[in-house]
Parts: sequence; C-alpha cells; structure tokens
Amino acid sequence: MEIINQPPPNFGEIKQHFDVEKYKPVFCFGDKIYNPYKQDVPVDIQIHEEVHSKQQAEYSSPEIWWTKYLLDQDFRKTQELEAYHTQYLWLKERIPEKGYSEALDEMATNLSSLYNLGLNFYQAKTAIRKYNER
Repeated sequence: MEIINQPPPNFGEIKQHFDVEKYKPVFCFGDKIYNPYKQDVPVDIQIHEEVHSKQQAEYSSPEIWWTKYLLDQDFRKTQELEAYHTQYLWLKERIPEKGYSEALDEMATNLSSLYNLGLNFYQAKTAIRKYNER
C-alpha cells in the first residue's frame, strides 16, 4: 500500500469522533495509508491497515465503510478486532515471544482506549488473541 504523508479525505469527519491529535494514528482510505503526522509506519501497522483496505473493498466506496465505522460501535469493533488479530498473528510468526507479547499489550491498550468500544485492557487483549475462536 502506498503511504501518503497527508490527512485522509475524510479527516475532518474522523476528528469529530476521535481525539486523533492525542494518538496521531494513520488511516486507511481505499488502497492508501494516510499518515498526516508523518511518522514511521512499521510493517505490522501496514499489515493492520491492509486488512482495513480489504474490508473497505467489500463496500462500494471507502466513504460508505468509513461512515459505518464512525457511527456503528459494533461494526468498528469487528473491523478493528480483525485487523489487530491479523497484525498479532503476523508478529507472532516473525518475532520472539517477548516481542509479540509486548506488542499484544500495546495493541490491547490501543484497542481499549482509541476507539470508544467500551473494552478494558484485559477484554481487548483477550479479544485480539481469540478473535477467530468466536
């Protein structure tokens, strides 16, 4: 995926729902990763965003996916769980246990704090690890 060091087309709408200035995330919009804060985008984050690209491709436009994502907490939860689980498995196959365990903690922290999902850290951690078992 191409990384573009600018805000995504719907950045204003995203900022109405999330405190992006605090966390400085990247955003998938279609087949591009938008990086408005011009930070390094590690490969595992790119893997996470590729999942969102595939999810968006199931809709007639990225705008429709984003509208549903921003307005529907349950939908947002399913989309993020799939992306974080895929990211976790990718790391688990490539780095030692200590590394992927620390990464899982960071993912759980993000999932429980960035997306307004009503999950605490432990619920998020379990949900990421056991995503495919549901």
